[in-house]
Amino acid sequence: MHEVNFDKEKGDRDMKKRKMILSVMLLLSITTGCAAGEAKALSDSKGRMSLSQQIAKCNSKESAIFVAENGIEKIFGANKYALAGDASYNQDSSIQPDGWFVQLYDEDWDYAVWITEDKNRIHFVRGGEAHPLEFISAQEMKEIIESEEILDFAKALVAEQLGDDREIRDAYFDNTEEGAPHNSVDVTLVMEDGHIYMLTFYKDGTLRSLLYLE
Repeated sequence: MHEVNFDKEKGDRDMKKRKMILSVMLLLSITTGCAAGEAKALSDSKGRMSLSQQIAKCNSKESAIFVAENGIEKIFGANKYALAGDASYNQDSSIQPDGWFVQLYDEDWDYAVWITEDKNRIHFVRGGEAHPLEFISAQEMKEIIESEEILDFAKALVAEQLGDDREIRDAYFDNTEEGAPHNSVDVTLVMEDGHIYMLTFYKDGTLRSLLYLE
């Protein structure tokens, strides 16, 4: 009986820890103004659903989790069958945007997904204790930008992993202010129809988040 209670207490502590991490991730996304993400929300001649169509289909907890799981698999390469978590619908919240908020996790990462219906955007972000954000010096950021490796990775991710065959009209780093402190590398891709991807990366080039705006 003691072992059962111990396991339950440990599980409760782990869940509280995950909720705390996700709360920090939410605050970071709000304060940086970067809500990142993309599921399979592209509109083209091949009949794929547009973002607005996909968001419209998120009319239940199950459908929101389904969209989140598939997006996490495509964007981050996670095994969607290893994900666990829950979803809640937010309306008139002082912190969360209106729409579905999905919290999922696996053994390596905690994921947060915002499916924002009134602004036609979907935002995926991941983090965890084992993946803290690190300060990036001005010299380090200069070298990262000059190498363009992360920019090339972002383009390849959108074209290959997400299967978006639209032309990328513009691609640029957002971390160009000299002397400004940074703890992530931010990239924006503007597609031929004006739709936008915003991606953030850890210092080592690992993808942290992706926002798709339609």
